[in-house]
Amino acid sequence: MGAHALDMICWWLGARPSITRYQDDAMGGSEAVARVEFAGAGCTGVVDLSWLSRLPNTFRVVGDEDTLEGGILAWDAVRLTGRRRSRKVRLRPEVRSFPRVRDHVIADFLGAVRGERRPAVPAKDVLPSIAMIEECYGRREPFPMPWFDTVSEASSVVL
Repeated sequence: MGAHALDMICWWLGARPSITRYQDDAMGGSEAVARVEFAGAGCTGVVDLSWLSRLPNTFRVVGDEDTLEGGILAWDAVRLTGRRRSRKVRLRPEVRSFPRVRDHVIADFLGAVRGERRPAVPAKDVLPSIAMIEECYGRREPFPMPWFDTVSEASSVVL
């Protein structure tokens, strides 16, 4: 989900934002929890990712006057909140459920492989999010894990 979330951010902004901070718990292996902080196109943002806990898979875009909120996999509506009111805005997506997305993606892929059409998303369009991931790993900081400090202190105690 992390690569897809970062790709969506690049798409929304129309460019790759710069990573201002990246933290994870990898300790040399694969990360289970990560936090990406970014800035670009006149905005700042945070993405929290976890394999260990259920996160809401939502987005929240806060502007000068309004806030737009929705679910990453909820394609039928978003919530628009202003200073005076909040309202649900219904959307009319071509694809309304995850199984339909799967069918849509596979049909698009097969059509491109057969030479019947260009892919809906050319490979070059994901290069900004791949560069964003590389920048994350280049700026990696470990999350604070004080329990390891306690274990190391306890193991050095001679009884």
